[in-house]
Amino acid sequence: MDNLDRVVEALCKGIQGLTPSAPSVNFSRTDHNCATVTAEYDHQVFEIRIDAGRRAPRAPLPIDDVLLGTLDDVEVHLTSVVVGPDVTVTLEGQGPEAGRTVHTDRKARAAWEESMQHIPSRPPPWPAERLMELSLELTDNLGTRYAFYSGNAGGRGQEWRYTAGFRPAPPQEATTLTVRAVLDEGPAAVELDLI
Repeated sequence: MDNLDRVVEALCKGIQGLTPSAPSVNFSRTDHNCATVTAEYDHQVFEIRIDAGRRAPRAPLPIDDVLLGTLDDVEVHLTSVVVGPDVTVTLEGQGPEAGRTVHTDRKARAAWEESMQHIPSRPPPWPAERLMELSLELTDNLGTRYAFYSGNAGGRGQEWRYTAGFRPAPPQEATTLTVRAVLDEGPAAVELDLI
């Protein structure tokens, strides 16, 4: 059983578990990389095509550390854009104010860890959680609509790092990808060549 078989099996089990009266589910494999799941329910036929033949390798776009602007006196830098089955954008807070907030955060986190022995409570927010509030968007030269689907902010040693995931992957025909953010100074944009 390969990964395609596993995906098809999971879909079939999921479809059959949707309702008390299970739909009739069949699947066929047209070749090594493609399968079709067909479900018949309430006199309707639903068909899902699964293409397992395409793999999108993850590739970082060539980018220097780019200063986008500031957020509450913290320099916000675009440090990485990685393209694969999605697009991952990494922002980092840098500069003197970022250093001060990291020092303050570490003291607050140590006090919180000490207090956890007596009274359970929520940890203090990571400084990078402030970057999650930025208006951040992606566009390309074809007008593709990219949707934010996940984010991760902060962590030990990366208190000011924010990573945001967007889907879909850029189309093969796209030649540029633009990252836009709104900071204290207003909108900022960086256009990157897709290679």
